[in-house]
Amino acid sequence: ERERHHDRYVNALQDYCAATTTTTKRPFLLIDGPADPVSGRHLARAVQEQVPNAKVVYLDDGIGHWPQMEAPEETLRAFWEFHQELGTLGEEK
Repeated sequence: ERERHHDRYVNALQDYCAATTTTTKRPFLLIDGPADPVSGRHLARAVQEQVPNAKVVYLDDGIGHWPQMEAPEETLRAFWEFHQELGTLGEEK
């Protein structure tokens, strides 16, 4: 299925990049489970190469495809810190 939809995924990233210019910087966060055979470290590296201003957070090496379940605290921390940097969340409760 990944091979069948490869162009769809790549085109979505390319469209995102085309709409992201030096004057319009869209935020992009990828919280990566490096052990994921589908979208692990290899995909995260590709995103860093393809997407300007991408922030990639690599979780522990043993985390796979479901980081929100395998490492919920770390995933939430990465999400929260990203939005704090952007100023898009209110104060922590």
